[in-house]
Amino acid sequence: MSNAANAALVDYLGAEPHGCHPDLEQRLREIGGADPDSSFPIPVLVHPNGVAYAFAGGTFILALRVPEGLRAEVLDAPGTGRHQLTDLHEWNLRFAERLGADWVAVDPWPIDVKTEAGTKQLRAWARAAYDYAAAF
Repeated sequence: MSNAANAALVDYLGAEPHGCHPDLEQRLREIGGADPDSSFPIPVLVHPNGVAYAFAGGTFILALRVPEGLRAEVLDAPGTGRHQLTDLHEWNLRFAERLGADWVAVDPWPIDVKTEAGTKQLRAWARAAYDYAAAF
C-alpha cells in the first residue's frame, strides 16, 4: 500500500466509506487470478512490486488500471462502460479525476456478451493491467 503509485488510490479509499459485496470480490479473484491485498479497506489486487492494478467495490464496481492504448478499447467494448451500465460512465469520470486516467470501471458481469466471452475479455484486461503495473 505504501507504493507512491498508489497514493491517489489510498487517498480516494480513505476519503469515502467503502465496502464490497462478496460476489464481486469473488469475481475480482476470478478475473485477476490472485487474492486481494488485505491492507486495503476493499479488495485490491496488487502486483508483486506493490502497485495496485485492480479493485472491486460496492455491488458492481470493478476497476482496472490500464495503459492509455487499452483505455478506449475497454470503454468501447460490448458489455462495458458506455454500452451497459450508465453509472459506469459517471464512475469513469470520477476515477479519471480522482485516481488518474489509467483507472477504468468495467461491468463485472457484462450481459450483452456470452458469459465465457465476457470472462475471457475481463481476464485479458486484468492481465494487461497486471503487466502495466509491472512497468511502474
